Amino acid sequence: MSCHTRVIFLSNDFEVVGNLYAPTVGAPDRRGAAIIVGHPYTGVKEQTAGFYAEYCAKNGFYALAFDATYQGESSGEPRGLEYPAQRVEDFKSAASYLTTLKGLVDPERIGVLGICGSGGYVCSAAQSDVRIKAAVSLVPYCVGRAARNGGPNEEDKPNSAAIAGMLKFSADTRNAISQGNKVEAVEFRPKSVEEIPADMGSFMRKGTHYYLGTGFHPRSTGKVHPKSWDLMINYDSFALNNLISPRPLLVIGCEDAETLHFAKEAYEAALEPKEIFIVPSKGHFDIYQDASVAGPKTVQFLEKHLCGA
Repeated sequence: MSCHTRVIFLSNDFEVVGNLYAPTVGAPDRRGAAIIVGHPYTGVKEQTAGFYAEYCAKNGFYALAFDATYQGESSGEPRGLEYPAQRVEDFKSAASYLTTLKGLVDPERIGVLGICGSGGYVCSAAQSDVRIKAAVSLVPYCVGRAARNGGPNEEDKPNSAAIAGMLKFSADTRNAISQGNKVEAVEFRPKSVEEIPADMGSFMRKGTHYYLGTGFHPRSTGKVHPKSWDLMINYDSFALNNLISPRPLLVIGCEDAETLHFAKEAYEAALEPKEIFIVPSKGHFDIYQDASVAGPKTVQFLEKHLCGA
């Protein structure tokens, strides 16, 4: 990856660690426009988030990729907690940080780009933070709906037994913590591709290959703390997407992705101005390190909505 600067900013008093990419020398002048880039569920900033941040910088934007609170290099206990409200706050706090970069970033030209789980979180952040002038949701994944449905597939529907099991797991975890016991995050994926069970669903199977292959990073542990389940279960990324308008939303899905229905739902819930773009013949993880199609569409959208008069 190209050169970046390690930065730290506060989000609800937690220290969030990010990598700030400056526009590449010779790139187009984007008039101080900046993009906040969020990583997927169980990811870290050095993976696909960093890849797209670098891509944005090569195209003239300031770009900030960061680790979510409780994850990666950022602070917060317990480790591996997936807390949607805090995840959304992290994007808002990143916007606050960018406004301090006077002479570099124009606070009226800040956008967000979220991938997978963050593709849902950027929608939530844009719904209620008008400093976000444009939002890009790349292969979005709603952690709340996936938790309620017991999976990410379109045919997965709310599963009362799965919900009850997850809520009991979280309740037992909270009781154990209150009694002085330490509860660790649990493995969310196998430790090696050889350990992938034969009955694992296609989405998790492909994700395991990415995170243990081209996307491997030692801080992306694949562990999720069990307190996460009752924090995610009543969260919905897209229900209030109408609030993003009149600011623009671009949703990018993949034709062969199990998550394509999330992209369509995110788009349908929004008002104009909005766009949806489907990358042909690609799956969810195929574009994590391949910006050949999604990248130019993203830059075109951000240029139009952040760099004009």
